[in-house]
Amino acid sequence: MARWRIGHVVLPLALLAVLAGCDALPTDDGDDGGSAATEQAGDAGDGAEAPGPGRGDTKRAMTETQGAGTEDADAADRSAGMAMTSDEMAAREASENAPPGPANMLTDDEIARASDLAVASTVVQDVVATAVDRSAVQAGTSDTDLDAASAEDRVAALAERPSYRVLYTQRLNEKGATARAAEVGIYRYDTGEAVYAKVDLASGDVSALEAPLGAGLPLVREEIDEAAMVARQDAAVIEKLEAAGFDAATATANGLITRAEDGPCAEHRCVRLFFGTVKAPLPTFAVVVDLVTLQVVEVADMPAAEVAGTAHSDADAPVDASSAGAADDASDNAADNGYAAPEDATTADSTADPMEGNQP
Repeated sequence: MARWRIGHVVLPLALLAVLAGCDALPTDDGDDGGSAATEQAGDAGDGAEAPGPGRGDTKRAMTETQGAGTEDADAADRSAGMAMTSDEMAAREASENAPPGPANMLTDDEIARASDLAVASTVVQDVVATAVDRSAVQAGTSDTDLDAASAEDRVAALAERPSYRVLYTQRLNEKGATARAAEVGIYRYDTGEAVYAKVDLASGDVSALEAPLGAGLPLVREEIDEAAMVARQDAAVIEKLEAAGFDAATATANGLITRAEDGPCAEHRCVRLFFGTVKAPLPTFAVVVDLVTLQVVEVADMPAAEVAGTAHSDADAPVDASSAGAADDASDNAADNGYAAPEDATTADSTADPMEGNQP
């Protein structure tokens, strides 16, 4: 009886313990579910301040996609802009590079083209047809047997052949001009003929021009180099160069066009050379070279030249024929280039810095 009573009491207690234990011991799945529910509830409570999982990544993905779309569109626009034919591209480049108007200076390409058109024209060929181009001979590109020779031999050979040179190509300044045009000046040495041509740079047409009023053909660097090469091989010049302390093989010079009342330079184009350096700029002697026969015509001391690189004393020095000739050359060159020489020009003009000579 007592045991039944004890069992009657213990059994319900045990059952209650079992039932309570079932509620108190959650499963793994229940834990996960509860945590997820709690997190979701927390997220919902936070509202917009805490976006749900994946929203930030989605926004970034959308932004990147839109950016990529914009870049693709830009690339497509660029591709469309580059879809030009070669002729269209050439026309566009020509338009972009073209000078704005007829008053602008010529470009290097225009100078080369105008020179070629002028030389090939009937206007110029009537004068130079049987002659060789001196500049091409100097450069070794004349397509003649002279190209294989040394520079010195090429220059020496020119004395025996009819020859010409394009002395300048410049913008033609015409009043009221609406198109770009070039003026080309060409000289033939053996006959002393000068020919001037107008080249229309748009059409390529070439027509004859009258000699520019009051201006002669300028002395160009190629002529000075040619004359200096001739002078450096002359025995009298070599002696003068060595006495002045110059290397006879490499001495550089500047020069002026010179004329004479008689002798070779009365009829031929001649240049008076002055040798000097940066350290000794004042020349002690002058050399006259005939550009037609390519021979040295005269070697003369400068007036009152004390030492190369020192000042000259013109007041104490007698004036001789060579100094007077140099002064006349300076005056003639000034006139040729559109400048009026002063009336009281003296022999001091001939001692100007040789590194600042007449340049084209």
